[in-house]
Amino acid sequence: MKKLKYIIVSLTVFIFISCEKTLDMDIPDGEHKIVINSLFSDADSSILVHVSKSLHVLDKSDQLNLPGAKVKLYENNSFVASLDSIGDGLFSLESIVMEHGRKYEIEVSCQGLTTARASNTIPQKIAIESIDTLSVTRYQSNLIECRMKINDPGSVKNFYIVRAMSFSFDEYDEYEYPASLISDDPVVEEYLEWGDNGFVFSDELINGKNYELIFYMDKWAVSSWSGNPVFITFILESVSEEYYKYAISYSRHQASRNNPFAEPVQVFCNVENGFGIFAGYSADFKIIPFLGYTDDGIYME
Repeated sequence: MKKLKYIIVSLTVFIFISCEKTLDMDIPDGEHKIVINSLFSDADSSILVHVSKSLHVLDKSDQLNLPGAKVKLYENNSFVASLDSIGDGLFSLESIVMEHGRKYEIEVSCQGLTTARASNTIPQKIAIESIDTLSVTRYQSNLIECRMKINDPGSVKNFYIVRAMSFSFDEYDEYEYPASLISDDPVVEEYLEWGDNGFVFSDELINGKNYELIFYMDKWAVSSWSGNPVFITFILESVSEEYYKYAISYSRHQASRNNPFAEPVQVFCNVENGFGIFAGYSADFKIIPFLGYTDDGIYME
């Protein structure tokens, strides 16, 4: 019986090897579509939109910008202005006051392509009630425990992103970079994978509650080699549901793209007749100064 199994395996291997053949297949190119990407806030005095054209799935070239596109902005269905091309696929509109609760729509047209549209609103800002920090040992590392208190409104669904930025300086230069955050808080749903080391969550578990969110920051975020203080800006973004879905799906897409065994993840899109994301957010922040990290602990100014 064992001999027969070996013969079958050998024949199977021989068949797959001997039948190997290169097949030339024509994969339909498909219709190119306009791609719109813009995240906008009521704290900005301008809006920036990136416009490009979609590529074929096997096309390895760089993104195709559309400098000749026409980009129009509407507020509550009323035309506001056309955006100006400033290069590299970017379109800008300066000196605009955007407000939460209003509907903003972007319309992009370009010769030879179907006109694309997207709309979204800016959620109301949710305040950081307080934030406390403490030097701790966790996950076998020296970390800074952060406790952020928020008051989630119970009347609407809310979606959040938390980030932190480290700022320091010396006699030669200034330095600003994202602080790495980790958390085992039950509300946290996903870490961001686009370099700013924040995390995403909704109010599903905390709707209408005063909640203390616990997370941890790497000690190197407050390291100061110059003896000058380090300033950490803690940011709470209140994001639209579309922004929330985009952030989670994009993070999962990035995490799975180089794993041959992972299920592919489709990035969320809210662009009609096109691809991309057009979404609003508001943000609150608190700045805490640190005098740097020592083996004895964290000393705040």
